[in-house]
Amino acid sequence: MKLNDKYEVADLIYWHILDTLPDDVRKLCVKPDYVKGGTINTETGTDLYYGIEDILAEYCNELE
Repeated sequence: MKLNDKYEVADLIYWHILDTLPDDVRKLCVKPDYVKGGTINTETGTDLYYGIEDILAEYCNELE
């Protein structure tokens, strides 16, 4: 898996997880970005995303 693919897959997994969570739990990971619109990750959301990335990187390294 290429590096860009890992980021894309991590993003898809991250948002799938967040989309399945109740709103009160989801708010722990993302908050509104009033400057640019959309959302921005909280510290918890960032930790979750990078955790997913790390797992994918480790898994892909094992396959190579």
